[in-house]
Amino acid sequence: MIIQKKTVILNSQNNSNCSGILNIEKQDDTCFLYIKVLGDNGEFDMFAWINGKLISTKFYSFSKIKIDVSAINDIKAIILKNNEIIAKGSSLYSDDFDHNFLLPKKQETEIVDEEIEEIVKEEKQIEEEPVISQNIQEKTNKEIEEKQDKIETPKFFDGIKDKIYKMFEENEKDDELQSLIPNSKWVRIKCENDSYYVVGLIYEEGKEVLLCYGVYGNKDEENQNSIFFEIKDGEGYNMIYQNLETGELLKEGDFIK
Repeated sequence: MIIQKKTVILNSQNNSNCSGILNIEKQDDTCFLYIKVLGDNGEFDMFAWINGKLISTKFYSFSKIKIDVSAINDIKAIILKNNEIIAKGSSLYSDDFDHNFLLPKKQETEIVDEEIEEIVKEEKQIEEEPVISQNIQEKTNKEIEEKQDKIETPKFFDGIKDKIYKMFEENEKDDELQSLIPNSKWVRIKCENDSYYVVGLIYEEGKEVLLCYGVYGNKDEENQNSIFFEIKDGEGYNMIYQNLETGELLKEGDFIK
């Protein structure tokens, strides 16, 4: 019996303040995909490319579907809400890829039509707007820049903290990790077949600074951006650490040893 597991973190897109977790478990010829959204509620669409096969589903916050794939080492996925991409990621822990091939043709047509309509609208506005003198325009631009400088950029955690706190209230506490990692707290999120993943918060001076996701097993050599935290005998957690200020994922080199 061969069991394979893969976790992909989908990063926030288009200022959505949402993220997603995609888990895949493959046992021999049986494979299940679990998808969860953090930071928002409602109806979502997921489009994923898994080793050459396109998979899509509609879901509400969380879904489990059975899929038929030969391997799970190459994954790209996006989550949409109201036809707008809110989260995106890949098995290489990067959201820097062209996602258009994941979208159905109808979706692509709608996006192109919206872009054309916006261009026509902008051209019409330009034709109708009165000519403003250069001095007035420069003064207006300066006032806008000064106002933007005063606006405080919302932190990534502000958009998802209610969901994260609820996860800590509703799931089993992981005392082992909490004792091994200083200034942290952890919970176990149970999946099917007695499997689970962990979610943690790491603190500095009493303030949350890192959000963590982990899957137990052997070190995942393919995912260079995951950080292995050994528990015993070569087994432990493949961890992903996310900066709660910016939402960026941390690499092993970001930690001071």
